[in-house]
Amino acid sequence: MASSTDPATLPSRATPARDASPEPEDVVIVAPDGTILAADPGLAGWLPADREAGRYGSLYACFEDDDGEFWRGAVAEVLLSRTSRRYRLAASPDRVADARLVPLLDAAGNVTAVAVRLRDASGEQRAFRQCHKLAAAIEQAMEAVIVTDDRFRIEYVNQAFEAMTGVPQGQARGRGLKTFYKGRQQARKFEHGAAALERGDVWSGRFLLVDAAGETRMCDQTISPVWGRHGLVEGYAFVWRDSTEVSGLEKQLRHAQKMEVIGTLASGIAHDLRNILGPIILHAELCLERLESGDPQAESLREIVEAVGRARALGEQLLSLGRSVESESPVRFRLSTLVKECLKFLGPGLPPDLSIRLRVEAGGSEIRGDPTRVHQVVMNLLANAVEAMKDQEGGLLTVRIEDAVVREGDWPEEPSLPPGAYLRLCVSDTGHGMASDVLKRIFEPFFSTKRTGQGTGLGLTVARHIVSQMRGAITVESHPGLGTSFRVLFPKGPAAAGSPGAPPPARNLPPRPRARILFVGDDADMVHCTTMALARLGYTVAACAGRDEAGRTMALTPQGFDLALVDVLRPGQEGILLTRELLALRPDLPVVLLSSLDAALAEDMLRACGGRRVLAKPFCFDELDRVIRETLSVAV
Repeated sequence: MASSTDPATLPSRATPARDASPEPEDVVIVAPDGTILAADPGLAGWLPADREAGRYGSLYACFEDDDGEFWRGAVAEVLLSRTSRRYRLAASPDRVADARLVPLLDAAGNVTAVAVRLRDASGEQRAFRQCHKLAAAIEQAMEAVIVTDDRFRIEYVNQAFEAMTGVPQGQARGRGLKTFYKGRQQARKFEHGAAALERGDVWSGRFLLVDAAGETRMCDQTISPVWGRHGLVEGYAFVWRDSTEVSGLEKQLRHAQKMEVIGTLASGIAHDLRNILGPIILHAELCLERLESGDPQAESLREIVEAVGRARALGEQLLSLGRSVESESPVRFRLSTLVKECLKFLGPGLPPDLSIRLRVEAGGSEIRGDPTRVHQVVMNLLANAVEAMKDQEGGLLTVRIEDAVVREGDWPEEPSLPPGAYLRLCVSDTGHGMASDVLKRIFEPFFSTKRTGQGTGLGLTVARHIVSQMRGAITVESHPGLGTSFRVLFPKGPAAAGSPGAPPPARNLPPRPRARILFVGDDADMVHCTTMALARLGYTVAACAGRDEAGRTMALTPQGFDLALVDVLRPGQEGILLTRELLALRPDLPVVLLSSLDAALAEDMLRACGGRRVLAKPFCFDELDRVIRETLSVAV
């Protein structure tokens, strides 16, 4: 058995004496010279001695040198002061006793002996150690822990609270916890939590914490009542966890989920749009074929064909929202020419008091990309600028094209922007401008500042997506009442071989044969216009409405057709099953699928059914003629 002057575990002069102890005590009477005069039997577990003889001898001899000297000094101190002293005695790490030394006085007030009263404090010591560990764990926890009284006044906070709020622990004690919930919305969250606590429930939620420096962070909190005796609530325990980073990741996940939904929605819209445009473009070209040279209606029909071409490209742009990379091969074209075309297209709908200023300051305005997609970016920016100035008198729309060189670190808002030569397109208006909170969300899907029913909130989302795929960048600067300015960087890229904007060389097509074609479609308008187009091209056509009719026609004359055109109206197995049935009756029959699906999905369908080619809808005369000629030339 050993004793020590370590106050945490063993003999301690600082521990106050107790008048009563819950545990029974063992007593040993010690003479002034240290001789043990009497001892309880229970002391055999605390003091080493000759148990058979029942003798202990000197108290100091029961210990090793250092501990023996300690007890010699303790007894001497009691004899000198004639007052009680209390120490802690450790028989082992798991067994601890409280030792209380009490002087015994005679009638004259002289100390005749010292009573050493020993009480087993092992359980108390274990509880103390557990509480110490618990307190250390709470103090060092990453979450802020706050303990309040029943009126939400702070009684305890840990170090994480100080780091999270910037308020020192000493200054937080006694302060009302509600003062940390800034603003009406956060105060309501506190009140909701307080109402749940009054019912005895545990409440959890998320709130916005404003620290002492004015910075905000998102926090997840859990609040629990602290129950005392007789079922009374003595206070409340709050746990705050900094979830700013988690909240940011959740926001990114929601954005990704929105984009996935947009991609699915855009795919469906593009599919239906292609099916609608097919008859329009074919009928317009049929009418053009019938008109005599110089007919004034030809210009209108050509504009219809051109508009359908742009609508077809719009379907591709909607599909691009679901793609991670650009699918089209870029070409070289003049940005200034495209901008002028957009301004001309926008002109008839502009307010009469709106002025437009176009400034081309670049040495050369050629870029590489998809002109149709860039056309959509420019039209979105111009339309938004006009919308911002619609309700004011007058206004100036400024469009500027200039050279730009991007170096490392020039665009901190776009750190992934590659250094190099760019063309910068600036679209500025003198409209009402935007506040900072609106500016932060301007590129979010479905976010719109337009009146209800006048905007989808997808225009700038699509524009940013297109520019990003071109490895460019788009930024916006705006102030309330001072207008808005968009800046778009388009990479110039290497110069293309040949003259800029030159049309691609004509392809040598095989001669048009006299072929018999089986056309299968579910849409009556598409069947009608395609049959007319094929007849105009000189082919013999047998049109079938649906899978059953096509199967019966093919079964009657398996060798009666040179090629089959199958219109895949909807995604699914119908087109695959029909193609397989036709090939079962005639294995060498070339089959071309007419599809308004995404190119990758259409190719998968083609491989699944064994067809030869896919012709994307809507298509014009030339595309239809080219695919038929090429397919038949390979089949011969």
